[in-house]
Amino acid sequence: MSKALKEGLEGEEQRLHRIRITLTSKDLKSIERGNRRVERVSDTTDDEVSSTTKCGYPVCMFELRIYKRLIDLHSASDVVRQITSINIDPGVEVEVTVSNI
Repeated sequence: MSKALKEGLEGEEQRLHRIRITLTSKDLKSIERGNRRVERVSDTTDDEVSSTTKCGYPVCMFELRIYKRLIDLHSASDVVRQITSINIDPGVEVEVTVSNI
């Protein structure tokens, strides 16, 4: 690999990204476990993390409750790889949005 290409890849790794993780589930315990696992990974990297946001009260319609959590990170792309390798309980939908700062 050429030297310029290697430097370009290293620069890509060090660039900060805005990462938004959305967790959605019908089971409160599952979503809280997933939330703690994601926060634990982000705490080990010492990146800027905004607190977890609970999205309003559970939506109740015919006794169907849906819980949602938002986590915002400002970190390098290697943290995204660590987060996507986390095992999260079945029934928890995870949406990861990555954008450049």
